[in-house]
Amino acid sequence: MSWDPKANATITIARLMASSPESVCKELREYGELNRTERLRSGTNEELEEALLGRADPLIDLALAQFGGSCSVARLLYTRAKDGTGDPAQDRAIGLACLSNQVWPEEILSADEVLADAEITRLALSGEPDEVYLLLTNPAQRRVVEKLFRQEPPFNDVRHY
Repeated sequence: MSWDPKANATITIARLMASSPESVCKELREYGELNRTERLRSGTNEELEEALLGRADPLIDLALAQFGGSCSVARLLYTRAKDGTGDPAQDRAIGLACLSNQVWPEEILSADEVLADAEITRLALSGEPDEVYLLLTNPAQRRVVEKLFRQEPPFNDVRHY
């Protein structure tokens, strides 16, 4: 089924809660694409994303990290992965999926931040090469790159070597 932003949210949530993780992943990809290309912040459904997070399914969590638009869900997924869940491969995948997300990155340096300044600084100073690459090449992260080159917070303490 194609993502329909006009569908009743309650029905959509119920349908996705009963769907297979593979189906949910496919629909979240479409949901993310719609939110990314049309920049419809009103298209982001916090209730939907929080309900899907509650399923505690690794594939759904990965899709939420990569295609979700909820800053609070992305922040929770990233923090949980960084702290470690006991599955290092899944934790790494969730972290990288969050850094590659092109829906919420405009919020990365806002009051409703996904990554704290300290985490962005850590990534810039000692992140793994693929983490730094995703952070700096994500087309939705232009503000992060601008702040890095201007050495504005959170990069004002990052020195050239």
